[in-house]
Amino acid sequence: MKYSVKLLPILLLVLVLSLWIVCSLADSSGTTNGFAWTADDTCATVTGYTGSSTRITIPSKLGGKPVQIIGDGAFANCLKLTSISIPSSVKTIGSQAFFNCVALKSITIPNTVEEIGAGLFMHCESLTSASLPSWLTVLPDAIPPPLTVTVVPLAVTLVGASAGAFSTVN
Repeated sequence: MKYSVKLLPILLLVLVLSLWIVCSLADSSGTTNGFAWTADDTCATVTGYTGSSTRITIPSKLGGKPVQIIGDGAFANCLKLTSISIPSSVKTIGSQAFFNCVALKSITIPNTVEEIGAGLFMHCESLTSASLPSWLTVLPDAIPPPLTVTVVPLAVTLVGASAGAFSTVN
């Protein structure tokens, strides 16, 4: 009986510490200034946008973590967005990230982006200016034909079937 009474506080302490560790290792999520996001122990992913701004700058940090991923369809159907600025912390842009952003006119994708998903600008009929990373060797499908002031990297060797036509090559 003596041992069990002395052991009880220790067991409670172990239980509390275990719960704290599990909760601190869990992924987190939230919405900050209209940007929906999730975060793991290393980085944040933008998963959506519910704000009302037409010109946005994606934050370089959300939830205290660097934004490294723009998730699949993150800005899909954001019908009023006209301009998007992507921070240099971003490394991956998911498939159809800007799907049906019909008012989107310009975007610059920084050279830090290592991966671009298919259908990136599908149904972005107003898009006339897009600057793409210099390392890009394959232009993904669904870069709309209206693009006229596009900086296409010299490294591009393969253009997707529905990538459209370009007037400027850098």
